[in-house]
Amino acid sequence: MRLITAPRTPPFIRLVSWVAALLVTLTIVYLVFKFGYYASGLAAFEQDQKIRSKTPIPLKFADPNAPSDQNTRADPNARTP
Repeated sequence: MRLITAPRTPPFIRLVSWVAALLVTLTIVYLVFKFGYYASGLAAFEQDQKIRSKTPIPLKFADPNAPSDQNTRADPNARTP
């Protein structure tokens, strides 16, 4: 029966491989979450909210009961000046 021995790879190579594996894992996790963010529609929703918050609301203080100039059905015989 043999005893457990230390790995034969140098510690520097083991450290580099662990760091590389961690970076690959984090990249994959980031890409999966980013894809889910865009696929769920949250990106479009937040962009729409940002545009709506920056666009001013037009205020019109005209009489809503006044006849419209564009309404030609009200009087078909009316002439445009």
